[in-house]
Amino acid sequence: MGIGVMELIICGFLLVFLAVAAVIIVLVKRGSSTGISPAPSVPAGWHPDPHGRHELRFWDGSQWTSNVSDAGVQSVDGV
Repeated sequence: MGIGVMELIICGFLLVFLAVAAVIIVLVKRGSSTGISPAPSVPAGWHPDPHGRHELRFWDGSQWTSNVSDAGVQSVDGV
């Protein structure tokens, strides 16, 4: 006797549940609300912009600031 339709549906739901749970675990392990922060040991300074809008963004040692730089020209990201 083979697997019935109900068993296949249950297996499908279980696979979807496990996939969603795995994604949630990965997002929670990233740590911050944006999911973008350098390691705690990274000193304050200019680093590649994790948002991808500018070449560099200033990390103040605990959070990303609105100070950005493109081709050596500093500005403030209005977003």
